[in-house]
Amino acid sequence: MDKRILVVDDERTTLTILKKKLELAGFVVHTASNGMEGLDVVTRNEIDLIVTDVVMPIMDGVDFYKALKSQHRTANIPIIIITDKQVFIESFRALGVDQFIAKPIDTKFLIEQILHILSLEMDRKIVVVGDDRVVTEEICFTLEKSGCRVAQTFTGADFIASAIAMVP
Repeated sequence: MDKRILVVDDERTTLTILKKKLELAGFVVHTASNGMEGLDVVTRNEIDLIVTDVVMPIMDGVDFYKALKSQHRTANIPIIIITDKQVFIESFRALGVDQFIAKPIDTKFLIEQILHILSLEMDRKIVVVGDDRVVTEEICFTLEKSGCRVAQTFTGADFIASAIAMVP
């Protein structure tokens, strides 16, 4: 299955170049020119990773990031922030981001970063089994916050079905 990337940047040239380079690398690429459009794309499509600029009109990268992290369906999508400004890097680090790329964008390095992040994502699938719903839900919540894809089950039969489906 092809991995789906969303690139969000208000510079049309940047979007065009990144879309072409990422497609040549084998990714399915969606684009948006601001965070609001990005949220619309994420709502309509399954996205595996997002690359976003910070300074954009209508909805900037900070508000876009916060909106993504506030929704259960999008909270665990890995995000690479395009910025070389230290103040932005520090602000995003405080929010939990640790993937940054500077402009002008080295597309080879970006693709390497994307492949690395997606390979980590593939390794973080966990099935949580337990008969105490409160405890298992808390464990699932904590694991999901750390970026894991989690399935929760309460019986052995459900565990087997989840394990087969997820291949954790």
